[in-house]
Amino acid sequence: MLTGCDLPFDVSLPSRWSEKIWTLSEKLCEGKELLGGRPIVILADKDKEEMDSEIESFGIDLRGSSITCRNGDPLIKEDLLKVSAQHASAIIILANEGTPEHSDAHVIHIIFTLLALDKELKEQGSHGLHVSAFLAVGDVRAKALLLYGLRGK
Repeated sequence: MLTGCDLPFDVSLPSRWSEKIWTLSEKLCEGKELLGGRPIVILADKDKEEMDSEIESFGIDLRGSSITCRNGDPLIKEDLLKVSAQHASAIIILANEGTPEHSDAHVIHIIFTLLALDKELKEQGSHGLHVSAFLAVGDVRAKALLLYGLRGK
C-alpha cells in the first residue's frame, strides 16, 4: 500500500479503463528500470481485483517497479488522496475514447480537481502537490501540460 509513501512514484488516472494502460504501464516500467524501479499507482473506476487480474494476465515485465491499482474517480479529491497524489512525482491522465472535445474537457476537469486539491493542501499548511508536469495522453496525440505553479516548495 502506498498511502503516505515518501518515495517518488507515478500516478496514472485513466478516464476509463482501456488498452492504453498496458502500453503505458510497460513504458513506465522500462523508463524507471535504471532507477531500480518505482511504485506506479493506477486510479480507475473499475473493480480493483479486476484491474489486478488484468495487469497480471498481461504479463508486464515490471523491471523492479510495482503497480498498485485503486478503485476511484480522479474527479473526487478524497480518491486522489487515497492514492497519495500529493506525493506523486508525475501524474499521467489517460483521455477517454469519446469525441476529442469531450475527452479534452474531461482531462481539463481532472486537472482542475488536482489544482483545487493543491490549493486546499497549501491552505492546510502542506506543500501541496509535488508534481512538476502532467501528461495527458489522447487517442492520436500526447500533450505535456507543464504546470510549474504546482511544484512543491
